[in-house]
Formats: sequence, structure tokens, C-alpha cells
Amino acid sequence: MSVEIDEKLKQSIVKYIKKDCNPEDILVVEQVIEEVLNSEKYKAMEFFWQKDGCEQVLKNREYSRGFLSRIMFEYHQPIVQFEILLEHCIVLIKEFKYPNKKLPNTCKVLNGIAARAVLITNEILCLIKNGFASGALARWRTLYEYSVISIFLVKFGEEYAKKYLAYNDIANYKEAKVYAKHSKALHFNDLSETELKELKKKSAEAMSTYPDLNERDYSWAKPEVKNPTFKAIVEKTDIDYYEPFYKLSCNYIHGGVKGTFFDIGQLYGLSEEASIIIAQSNVGFTDPAQLTMCALLDIISALLSLNIDTEQLFQLVFLKNKIPEIAESFHEVEKDIEEREKCFRQQIK
Repeated sequence: MSVEIDEKLKQSIVKYIKKDCNPEDILVVEQVIEEVLNSEKYKAMEFFWQKDGCEQVLKNREYSRGFLSRIMFEYHQPIVQFEILLEHCIVLIKEFKYPNKKLPNTCKVLNGIAARAVLITNEILCLIKNGFASGALARWRTLYEYSVISIFLVKFGEEYAKKYLAYNDIANYKEAKVYAKHSKALHFNDLSETELKELKKKSAEAMSTYPDLNERDYSWAKPEVKNPTFKAIVEKTDIDYYEPFYKLSCNYIHGGVKGTFFDIGQLYGLSEEASIIIAQSNVGFTDPAQLTMCALLDIISALLSLNIDTEQLFQLVFLKNKIPEIAESFHEVEKDIEEREKCFRQQIK
């Protein structure tokens, strides 16, 4: 069966997607959809969906198992060293004696951030082991943001930790309003008036308790940061030298053109022709791994600074000095892979 897609139908579909259509447009689209659903070709697609799909999935899994085994073989040494560093960080967190009576809010925030940092680091390790270099760098961005917040709170004191925690009530109400606005379109359950009123009340109480707070994401950083943006907070922490990597990581989170046509996991970036078939890679892990270890240690350092002892200081210095060594190990493996790839490409020319 063939369905004639004329100009009128094309325009109707575009309008239909944009939710900007009249009854005539809707009728045209629905007639064509009904015709497609009743066609023999559509019915045959259900059969081939399962048959061809399963065959391809099994082939992909077989290839992936071999590919991932090669990654783990090539990068065994740096990955194991990375994992050892993470285990030492976990021990430091678990054994740390929190000065809760003196800094209850700062301890609460940094304890939560440290736990989240371990989780994110494990996620990045998982992405590296599975060949997703740009994904690992994108996930590092969150870890870096947590490291900036940790340093800021330690540097400027308990009052900012209080406001950071209080801002959660404001964020909850902001998100609830967005949810309420779109819940019907998404076919989700509506929030009750009672729920919205309670969230609004808590948000108002937070802003009443801390006049600096408002609905801006980083308002908890006032008055130390007059115009609270993440960049302004970074400048207050003295680790703004990571900005080039932060900008690069944003390309894999937002829909910018560089993220479309450049990938750190490819030897030669990412060509337009290859962009639709890209899968895992076996290079590009050095920066995500090194940046992750640095951000994790920055968070641990901020935490330990609340009540550090000599033994912890020695461990912290030791771990920080291990980072360049592990990063170099990643880099050596990548250089070897790149050289082999260049030789292979020269041979097939």
C-alpha cells in the first residue's frame, strides 16, 4: 500500500506536532494514520519488529561483550588504580568524625554531598568501563558543581549551609508549579490545592527566615555573591581554572552544535557522516577520569577540613599525589591505541 504524502499533509503534520492545528488538519492526519494502521505493510512490521530486532540485538550484544572485554584488558591498570583511590575516599568519609554540635548544617550538607560524590564517581567509572567517554565527562560536570558548592560552604561558613538547606523548600514549590502547569498534558495526576498551599507556605517561610533567598537557583549564596550565578560562585572558590573542561562538558548535556559534531571518544572528533552510527569508544577517558578524581578529592578535602587530624591529612596528600600517576596510566594506554589505529589506517589507504 502506498500513502500519498502531499504538501497539505506535510503542513498538517507539522501543525499537529506544534499543537497549532484546525479541525481540518487533524482530520487529514487522522485519516492517513488510520489508513496506515489498517495496511498489510504495517501489520508485517510487527512480525519483523520482533524477528529482525532480536537478531540485531543479539549481534550487538555479542560485539559489545568482546569490545568491553578489550577495554577492560587495555585499561586494567588505570581502572583498578582509580577504583582503589575511590575505596580509600569511602573509608575517609566513613571514619570522619563530624563536628555536628559546632557545624550541624555544614556537616549535614557535606555528608550528603560526599555520599552523592561517591555515587557519581561510580557512575563515571561505569561509563568509562563501557566505553562512553563523552558521557563520563558530562557526568563529571555534576561532580564539579558539587565540589564548588562544598568549597564555598566551607569557606564562608555555617550560615550559608543553613540557607542552602532552606532553599530546598523554595525549589520544591518551584518544581511543583511547573508540574501543575503541565500535568494534564502529560496525563499525570494533579497536585491537590492542599499540597500546593503547603509547599507554598514552606517556600514563603524559607524566604521570610532568610531574606536573601528567592526563586533564583543560587540565591543562597547571597550576600557573599551579589549576583548569584554558578560562575560567580566558582570565582569565589578559586577553582575556576576548570572552566575550559566545564564548557566542554556542557556540550554533551545541552543541544549545542559542538556536542553534535565533536566527541572526545573519537580519534578525529566526530564527522557528520559518522555521527548517526556512533557507539562506544576505546579512547577519551583520560580527562574524565582525572577530572573526576580531582573533584572527588576536592569534596573530601572540604569535608575533612571541618575536623581534620594528622592521619587524615597524610592520606589526603597521598591520594592527591596519586591522581597524576593514574591519569598518566590512562594516557599511556590511549597513546598506544592511537598509534595502532594510525598504523592501521595507513596500511588500508
